[in-house]
Amino acid sequence: MGRNKLALIAEPKTIDGAYFKLLLERNGWHAEIVSNATEVIKKLAEKKYSILFINSSISISGGKDIKEKLKQLEKSGQERVKVIGVSSSTLEAERIGMMENGVDYCLKKPVYNSSLEAVLDSFHDSGQMLSMA
Repeated sequence: MGRNKLALIAEPKTIDGAYFKLLLERNGWHAEIVSNATEVIKKLAEKKYSILFINSSISISGGKDIKEKLKQLEKSGQERVKVIGVSSSTLEAERIGMMENGVDYCLKKPVYNSSLEAVLDSFHDSGQMLSMA
């Protein structure tokens, strides 16, 4: 499809970020890791990412600022960045909070290659994300 296959991973836990990066690279993506909302906003201003994977703690604490930056980029003509929330919580309130901060889809930790592939395939094949289940 010719899409840019550059992902940004926003994950405060180093080991989780490295694991996620490995999974993405095995699926043909290039990935960069940051650990907080300030770094996310800085990276979004520097490069064009196709997809942002964001830990729930970053989404909830800095999500409004990230959402605003993504809107600015889209208004300037940049293709919309898909946002995937990643959480170990099963709380519906957390998922709703993430969705209010611009998350398109949520993945539950631990993230397995099969669940990541399903999201990437859906995104890559159609340009749209799977609907929230």
